[in-house]
Formats: sequence, structure tokens, C-alpha cells
Amino acid sequence: GGGGGGGGGGMDDDLSGLQRQIIAASFNLVRDRESYEEDVWEENVVSVALNQERLREQVETLGQRIVNRGITGADESFQRIAETLPVAVEGMNESVDSLRALNPQGAMAPQQRSLRQLQKAEETYERFVSQEQQQQGGGGGGRQGQGPNAEDLADLFELETEALRNQYETVQRSQQESADEAVDEALEKLRELARRQEQELERQRRRAAAQQGQQQGGGGGQSARELAEEAEEAARQLERLSREAGQRQLEEVARELQQVADAMRRSAAQGGNAGVAEAQSALRRLRDARDQVEGVQNERLQRDLDDARQRVEELARQQEDVENRMEAMRQADRASQSQEDRINAIKTEMAEEVGDLLAKLDQLAATARHDGAEGAEELEEASATIRDTQLRERLLYSRGLVGRAGQEEFAEAFENQTAQAIRSLRNRLEEADEAIQGGAVADTESEALEAARDLARGLESMERRLETGARTGGGGDRAANPDDQNAERAGGGGPWTFDPELIRQMRREGRVRLGEARALAELIERAGADPRELQAMINAMRALDRANTYDDPEEALRLQSELVEGIKQLEFQLRRLFGAEDDDQLLLYQSGDVPEEYRALVEEYYKELARSRGSGR
Repeated sequence: GGGGGGGGGGMDDDLSGLQRQIIAASFNLVRDRESYEEDVWEENVVSVALNQERLREQVETLGQRIVNRGITGADESFQRIAETLPVAVEGMNESVDSLRALNPQGAMAPQQRSLRQLQKAEETYERFVSQEQQQQGGGGGGRQGQGPNAEDLADLFELETEALRNQYETVQRSQQESADEAVDEALEKLRELARRQEQELERQRRRAAAQQGQQQGGGGGQSARELAEEAEEAARQLERLSREAGQRQLEEVARELQQVADAMRRSAAQGGNAGVAEAQSALRRLRDARDQVEGVQNERLQRDLDDARQRVEELARQQEDVENRMEAMRQADRASQSQEDRINAIKTEMAEEVGDLLAKLDQLAATARHDGAEGAEELEEASATIRDTQLRERLLYSRGLVGRAGQEEFAEAFENQTAQAIRSLRNRLEEADEAIQGGAVADTESEALEAARDLARGLESMERRLETGARTGGGGDRAANPDDQNAERAGGGGPWTFDPELIRQMRREGRVRLGEARALAELIERAGADPRELQAMINAMRALDRANTYDDPEEALRLQSELVEGIKQLEFQLRRLFGAEDDDQLLLYQSGDVPEEYRALVEEYYKELARSRGSGR
């Protein structure tokens, strides 16, 4: 806030800052022209033109008011500003014409000229403010020494630039809400694709089981190909959203979805166990993509809370500014109408902001409650604080106390109560932030446990397929030739090898498992745990992608078995560390791979194993 009745924000760099953003948007449209679809690119150019028009109108209005109020003679600084702003408007007119003609390249030169003029006006104003502050510090009387016109101009600048900033922030929030809705739609699509891919995987498993021991041909899965096309369409939508909303994480998800589509097509073409493996890979990647978009959605709560906290900090700054201005009026024992108008304008703006903020906090609390996220209760308490203290109504009512003779002490006490209400709101939001931060750690722990389970299942699947290859003397899709000595089991009197196709599949899946293990290590570290034990497994897993690993089938099976046991042990340790050891999901197998008549026995075995390990700690 300003001291001694001075302004809080001033001209600052609001005007030039917005012009710089318009220049940056034009540059990006020129640079990325080839990556846009034609209609999307044109729509974005028109959007930049609208922003330029809005800024031009605001600058033009500011210049006209300076002249109309006849305050250019109060100080030569005002005269220079009055001469500079119309030059900036001329450049903006040229910029709008070029943008309307879909020529952002031609708009950039006049945009730069306008920027320089705005910066020049801002520098002139800042020098004026600095001189005023020095005069106040030396007892020179500050703005009163310059006459009411000087004060009018400073307040005029503040009002206009604050109005522009509020208008721009409203547009930004609207654009952000549109982007959020698009992310929500994309997430629902990914959830639907994951459900359908689960069904497709189950169908392929049944077909593969029915074809065991028979000559297998291609998959011919029309449904898998349709899913691949939908995954590619989702990838294109996310890539476009990433570009428009500036969210690089969505670009990574788009690449992941393209790999999902590729795996789906391979699954449809291959059929049999190889097709099942590709379908499993597609489902795993699809779930990863879904989880990443859920992460973007979850980060939104923190982002919006951070924005709310910044808005409350601005309310606190404005309230301090009001108190300083009212104190200056009391000390001067006189108040001009412009001073009263300025204070009341600030209060009106604050009341509108409190109303918008209340609606946003209600929305955040409802979303957090619906999603079961931490911080919902604290956000509800923040909304209740605004209602219980009647903060918005208090701000509107207090406008009638400004400058009222004989009400100075009451007005001062009223302002102190308003400041206390804002501090209470700030405290409630700090508590919400702490709750959400704590919930984020818990979410990371849960994500790490799920990733460990998925990795264990993937390694177990590889182990079973290697064992099948060992029994048949080749790949899982080919029966052994009874006359071929290579088909004999190790220890059964002769050498045996893996089928080359099986080795190729194992190496490819090994790379996938290695990537999953590295991602798990990052999650473990983010959860505050030590990933060194997993790092040792990662070093061993690199062998899964080396062809010579499979030259010795016994050694390959031993390595695979050790990796499976290692990840099971790691998951158990993580559960104990994260306090989830009593969870019934200690089952490190895919339930669909266990015959129904044995499933209850196997579940009881794993639970008993967990209890025995826990008692032996």
C-alpha cells in the first residue's frame, strides 16, 4: 500500500506488460503456423486482435481523460504522457488492421512501436511518483503542493490501469476455465477407452486360451483397430489442447497415446499370446496416460487455491491502502472529493472481488468434496469466513463512512474489523493449502504402490511366458516338435533354446518394464522414501533388453524369477513404510490368471504371508 495517502499500484507496467503479451502471442502464431489447423489458427489470430483492440480502447480512454480534465498543465510530466499515449494508439490501430487481415507478421512492427511509447509513458509517470515521494519525505507536502490536479492524475492512472488489469484477469480466468473443461472431457474419454481396452484384453485372452496347441493366424480384431483410431483422435485433441493452453504435460500424454494406438494395431494383427501381450502393453500405457491427465486435473485444485491466496493478498494490500488514505485525510483535516471518490472506488472494487472470490471458493470446495480431495473442509471454512464476517456487505456499507464528519473513530474501528476479516480469510486459505499439500504426499504414496503392483504383474507375465517357452522349446504360440532335441527341458538330457520371436517380444517388454521401474523410482523419491533398492533392480533389469541374456535359458529364467521376487519384496516394504500393510490388495498376481476354485485359497495364502512377515519385523 502507499503511505501518507499515496497510491498503491500506480501505472506500473500493466499497459506495457499486456502489450508484450500481445507481441508474444503474435510471434508464436507466426512461428507455429504449420502446426495449427487452418480454422484454429485463424481463430487464435482473431483472439489476439480482440485483445489488441481492448488495450487500444483503454489507452485511448486514459489519454482522453487526461486532456478532458485539464490537468496537463499541473506538471510537464502529464503533458509528455498526454502526447505519448496517442502515438501508442496509432501503432495499435495498425496492429489491429494487420491482425484482422490475418497477418500477424505485419502486426509485429507497429506492436513494437506501441510498446516503446507505453514504456516511455510509464517511465515518465514513475519519475513523477518518485519525485512526489521524495517531497513527502522532506516535508514538502507531496501532492498537495502540486494542487488537486496532480492528485487527480495519479488517481486517474491507478483507476484506469486497475480497471484494465481486472478486465484482463477476467478474460484470462474465462480462458482457463475453457481449457479446464477441455481437459475434463479428454479425461472422460481416456477413462472410457481404458474400460473398453480392458474388455478387449479379456476377449483376446479367451481367444488365445481357446487356440492353445492349434496353429494360430493373425488376430483380425476389428474392435482393437477401432480403439486404435479413437486413441489417435484423443492424441490429436490433447496435442491441440497442449498447444493452445500451453500445457507441455499434455503433449507428453499425446505421444503416449500414439504408442497406445500402435500397440493396439499390433495386437489386432498378431493375435494369440503375442497379441495378448500387445493388448496388455496398450492397456498399461493407456492407464498411464489417464493417470497423467488426472494429475493435470488434480494440480488444478492447487493452482486455483494459489490464485485465491494471491487475490486475498491483493485485498489485504488494498485495505492497507484505504487505511493509509483515510489516515492522511484525517491528518490533513480536509478531504477533497477526488480523495473520497478514490477510496470508495477501491472499496467497490474490493467488494466485487470478494463476491467473485466467494463463488470460486464454493466451487473449489464442492470439487474437492466430490473428488475426495484433502482441503475440502478448510475451503468450506474459508467460504464461511466471508459469509460470517459479511465482508462484501461490510465493504459496501463502509463507503458511506468516508469523509463523514464526527464519524472518524467509528470509521477507524470499522476499517480495523474489515482488516481482521481479511486476515481470517487468509489464515483459512493457508490451512487449506497445508491440507492439500499433505494430501498430495498421500496421493504420491498411493500412486507408488499402484505402480509397484503394475510392475510386479508385468514381470510375472514375462516370467510365465518364458516358462511356457521353456516347456515348448520355443515361443508361446508354437508347440514343440517331439523329434527336436532342443524341445527337451533343461536337465532332461539335452540343450534347449527360446524361440527368436519370443526373445524379440521379451526384449521389447523388458524396455517397457525398465521404463516403469524408473518412473516408480521417481515416485518413491517424491514420496520421501529411499529408491536405492529399486535402483539396484533397475540395473539388473537392463539385461532384459540384451539378446545374449536369452542365450542361456536357465539363467534368463533365474534372472526373471529374482526380479519378480524383488519387486514383491519392495511392494511389501513400501506398504509397511506408507502404513498400508493391512490393505487387502497385497495380491501380487492378476486374479484372472488363477482358476476360480483356487482363488480364495491363494488370496488367503497371500494375506497369511503378509501377517507372518509383519509379525517377524
